[in-house]
Amino acid sequence: MARHGRIVIRQPLLLAIENTSLTGSVALVCPGLCLAEATLASRKTHSRRLLAAIDRLLRDSGTDLASVDAIAVSLGPGSFTGLRIGLATAKALALAAAKPLVGVPTLKALALQLASQPLPIRVVQDARKEEVFTALFLPDGQGGIVRREEDRAARPETVAAGIREPTILVGDGAVLYRDIFRQRCPGLARFAPPELHHPRAAAVGFEGLARLAATPSPLPTDCAPIYVRPSDAEQHLARQKLR
Repeated sequence: MARHGRIVIRQPLLLAIENTSLTGSVALVCPGLCLAEATLASRKTHSRRLLAAIDRLLRDSGTDLASVDAIAVSLGPGSFTGLRIGLATAKALALAAAKPLVGVPTLKALALQLASQPLPIRVVQDARKEEVFTALFLPDGQGGIVRREEDRAARPETVAAGIREPTILVGDGAVLYRDIFRQRCPGLARFAPPELHHPRAAAVGFEGLARLAATPSPLPTDCAPIYVRPSDAEQHLARQKLR
């Protein structure tokens, strides 16, 4: 336990990275407290803005990578480019500093922001091509959530057809396809507040703390991205092989 001014910092101290969406973020968290968080909305490339944000977050917090006990990273699904850069950066930092690396599913991190309310949580993230990445979670009544469905890609109409009880929707796909959900499941689709529709590094960090407690020394090599569906390049290559 350490003191940062009047703030008591409990161990472990964790650096969290969320880079799966156009608006990424980085955060420093410890049990029960987000010490700092920065959003990465920028015209710079994913790699340039991410490294610069991490460096500034650590400097402004009066700490350095050596003082961090572990790193958590968002695993997707999400932007293929952002996801790969975020994971590669997290692995490089973890290996260079000999720190544990914890992977956190992005859709679960989004749902955790609504764990204190009683309704089922349907995460709906834009997947492009008129599809969404989606999964269903239930609050456990103790500040956590229970997964009821694996991450998958589907058309928003298909997701809406499966909503048969009042459900809170969260994610940029819920915003993008709001009219479809309102029309297909009137009175059942409830929408999260606007500020919660993007994944946050702090949520990734707190879930990372829970996973770190369960597995104290996760290896960087254990973290694998969650793509759900092939990238455009992989789909193009598959089509080329069929010709």
